[in-house]
Amino acid sequence: HDWRRMYRFNFEVTVELNSILVPKMQEKKWGRVVHNSSISSMENHGPVTYCAMKAALTAYTRSFGGVVAPDGVVVSAVLPGAIFTEGGYWDTTSKTNPGHVQKFLTERQRIGRFGNVDEIANYVTFLCSELASFNTGSIVPVDGGQGRGSCLNKEIYKPTPTGDTKRCFVPGKQFPGDGAQATNVPFAHQDHFQDFHFAPFSTFVSTA
Repeated sequence: HDWRRMYRFNFEVTVELNSILVPKMQEKKWGRVVHNSSISSMENHGPVTYCAMKAALTAYTRSFGGVVAPDGVVVSAVLPGAIFTEGGYWDTTSKTNPGHVQKFLTERQRIGRFGNVDEIANYVTFLCSELASFNTGSIVPVDGGQGRGSCLNKEIYKPTPTGDTKRCFVPGKQFPGDGAQATNVPFAHQDHFQDFHFAPFSTFVSTA
């Protein structure tokens, strides 16, 4: 049931909307489609169901964007990180568990704060404009540094047997299934599966 719900609201509805709206854009030889994906599509920031469906949406953006590009339609996606919304998860948690919020902002947000809806809307506005004519299939993270491309605080750079020093690790943990790195576990914060939000919409379109 949960897989079906996630599939419906995070991927299937988007495909249905595009099948209705994009042909009209192709006829006009101009259009913009901006999918609201998530950094969870690229990294482990939530339940498997949510991450998988957002990953599907991001891959679909790249592929579908190339298909309709010759017709003047630009398809792209924004990948928001942790966004504070009134009445949302972070609003509620800041009141019920402020310690958890502070830990998240300290350890997971390089910018040290949540994003706000305007900071996402600004990118969407740009991607819906004439200025985004070269953004075919573009995937744009807007996450305040939440992505795990570098290490924070207690995490360290540690060379692997292959000499790769660009991976993030939590020292002293066991990572089953990866013999080459059996004494370390990638910085996954699997105890923070609750740290995600569901975007109310998955697609923004502009046909003007």
